[in-house]
Amino acid sequence: MEIKLDKKHTYELKDITLDLRVEILDLAQEASADAKFSSFVKIIRKALNVTDEQLMELSTEEIAKLGLKVVEWCNDGKKSTKSK
Repeated sequence: MEIKLDKKHTYELKDITLDLRVEILDLAQEASADAKFSSFVKIIRKALNVTDEQLMELSTEEIAKLGLKVVEWCNDGKKSTKSK
């Protein structure tokens, strides 16, 4: 499963288990309550196969947008990215 930021940036999702989903959604609440940029980076690192170098290429706005895309995916009720 992939999450696409734009035409140039597509990232592979890690296995999103229920425990990881809970962690991601908790971080999302933290980010929205305190406007913590670091929470978006943590969400991305937990959910996507992405390097620090790839993140450094993105703007602050793009990182926030990518983090929100991960949160939206988790909110859709998807339990796991593993095939059954």
